[in-house]
Amino acid sequence: MADKTKAEKGKGFSVLTLDEIYQLPEPETETVEVTRWGRSVEVRSFTKAEHAQIQKDATKGGRVDNDYVEKLMMLHGVVSPPLTMDAVEYLWTKDAASIQEILLGVLRVSGLQPESEAEAEDSFPG
Repeated sequence: MADKTKAEKGKGFSVLTLDEIYQLPEPETETVEVTRWGRSVEVRSFTKAEHAQIQKDATKGGRVDNDYVEKLMMLHGVVSPPLTMDAVEYLWTKDAASIQEILLGVLRVSGLQPESEAEAEDSFPG
């Protein structure tokens, strides 16, 4: 499929009004099935402010700690069951595939997931 030109990309969408901006929906939630555990968790999307705060909190001395970014994503992105940082640290001792399923769910519902699952998996450190 050919890329859309700049003019074609905007077709079909009207420009938001200021009133509509103030009526935009709240962040979304999604159920993520954790295959290996035979259970599911409820995740939610991040606001732009939350996403920026996670990046800021995980940046020390100009360097982003990707592991800490993921832990903060888990802490703030999983809404059921509600997690503590101690619970997140404990989960980090469990199988990586299950943790990645949850993190990919948070990225997906937040609209931050790369184009494909393979690209997303490649983007995780380690």
